[in-house]
Amino acid sequence: MPPYQNDASPVMRPSLSSPRPSRWAQTATPEKPHPARQPWPPSPAPAAGVQATSVLRERVASGAWITMLLAWLLIFNHFGRPFEKILVGYRIPAALCGTAIIVLILQGSFVGFIVTRIGRAVLAFMVWMVLVTPMSSWRGGSLTYVVWYLALNGALFLILAASAGSHFGIKKLFYIAAFSCVFHIVIGGNFDPSERLNLDGTFGNADDVALLAGFALPFVLFSASQLPHLLLRILVAVPAAGFLLYCIGLTGTRSAIIGLACVLAVYLWRLNATQGMAILLLCAIAFVGMVVILPATVVSRFVTIVDSFNIEAARQQRMESEAMASVADRYDLMMDGIHMTLTHPVWGVGPGQYPHYRFMNFKYANGQPKRWFPSHNTFIQISSESGIPGIMLYLLFLGMIYKTIRNCYALCTPNSHANWKLGYQMTLCLEVSFVYFVVCAIFMTCDQHPHQFLTAGLAVALERTLAVAVRSQTATAPALAIQPRLAV
Repeated sequence: MPPYQNDASPVMRPSLSSPRPSRWAQTATPEKPHPARQPWPPSPAPAAGVQATSVLRERVASGAWITMLLAWLLIFNHFGRPFEKILVGYRIPAALCGTAIIVLILQGSFVGFIVTRIGRAVLAFMVWMVLVTPMSSWRGGSLTYVVWYLALNGALFLILAASAGSHFGIKKLFYIAAFSCVFHIVIGGNFDPSERLNLDGTFGNADDVALLAGFALPFVLFSASQLPHLLLRILVAVPAAGFLLYCIGLTGTRSAIIGLACVLAVYLWRLNATQGMAILLLCAIAFVGMVVILPATVVSRFVTIVDSFNIEAARQQRMESEAMASVADRYDLMMDGIHMTLTHPVWGVGPGQYPHYRFMNFKYANGQPKRWFPSHNTFIQISSESGIPGIMLYLLFLGMIYKTIRNCYALCTPNSHANWKLGYQMTLCLEVSFVYFVVCAIFMTCDQHPHQFLTAGLAVALERTLAVAVRSQTATAPALAIQPRLAV
C-alpha cells in the first residue's frame, strides 16, 4: 500500500453511474500554483517611464495608418512643395497641418511628444516668439510670420515624432524625404547654364537649392543602400548623388562646398576604412566632373572661397567680381544684424522683421535705404529678431537634436537588437544631414526652413523605436544558468 493511503483516508474513485459534470459548471478561478513553481527571481515591476512609453505607443498604434499617411503627405508638402508649382496656394498645407494637429490631439499623444527632449526645446523657442511679437517693430508682420511658423513647422515635427512605430515605418519616411527633395528640384528647377540654379516658390534662390540638394544627399544614399543587390545600389546611388552634386555646383553657393567637406568628414569618421576609401574615390571623380562640366563663371565663383574670408580684399574687388561683391554685402548684413542685437538685446526687432527693420532704419552712405535682404546668417537673424534669449533657445533646440542623435548611436551597439544595423544607418543619415544644415545655416538664412524640424521629428521617432527594440531584446534574452560550485 502506498504510504499516503490508509484505512482512515481511502482513495475516492469516481463512480461510473455518477453524471459527468458539465464544463460550464466548472469554476473559472484558476488554481494557484505552488510556491515552489513560481519563477525566481520574480520579474520586477516596470518603471513609471516604461509604463508611460507603453501607453503612448498603444495610443499611437491605434491610429498608426492615419498618422503615417499624414506624415507622408506633410513631408511631400514641405519638401516637394507641389502647392507652389501645381496646386498653387497655402490652403492645402494649412488643411494638412490642421488635420495633423487634430489627429494627434484625438489620439492623446499630443502632449506626450511635446514633453520630449526636443519637444520642450521647440516649445520654449516658439513660446518665446509668441511673447516677443507684441514688442515687434511691425506687429502685423510678426504675427503672420509666427502663425505660419507654428502651423507648418510645429505640425511637421509633431506628426513625424508620432508617426512610425517600427524601424521599417521610419525607413519609409526616409524614402519619402529623398523623393520629395529630388521631386522639388526636378519639377521647379531652372537648369540654365548661363545663370545660377534657382527654383520656383518661397525657398527658391540658389542658396536654398544648394541647401535642399545637400540635405537630400544622405537620404538618397541611404535609400539606395537598402536595395537588395550591390549592382542595383551602385546604379541608383551614383547617378542620384551625381545629379544632386551637379545641382549644388550650378548654384555656385560657396557655403555648400564647406558643408559638403563637413559631410565627408562625418562619413570618414563613422564608416570603416574600405567604405571611406570608396567615398574618397567618388569625391575625387565628382570634383573632376564638376570642374569639367560646370560653367566657367560658377567655377570662378568657387575659387573665391578662401578670399571670401578676407573682407578688405572683398571690398577692394567688389566692382570687379560679383562673387566678391556678394562677400562685401554679406559682411554688411552681418554687421547690421549685430547692431540690431545690441540695440534690442531682449525682445529683438520682431520675428521675421530683419529685412523690414533694416530697410526702414539703415541707410547707405548716399542716403538711400538699404536693400530688403535677410542677414544670410541664421543665428544673427534670430538674435536680431528675437533677442539674445531667442538665440539661446534656438541653440538649445539644435543641441537637443544632436543629443538625441547621439543617443540613437548608443542604442545601436552591435547585437543590441535585431535591427541595430538599420538603426545605425538611419542615425548616420540624420547626423550627416543635420551637420550639413548647421554648417550652411552659418552662411544662409534658414531659420524657418523645414529641414531642421524633419531631422528633429525623425530623431525622436527613431530614438523611441530603438529604445523599445533594446528593451524587447533584453526582456526576451535567455537567463544564464548558474552552476553551483562543488565542495572539494
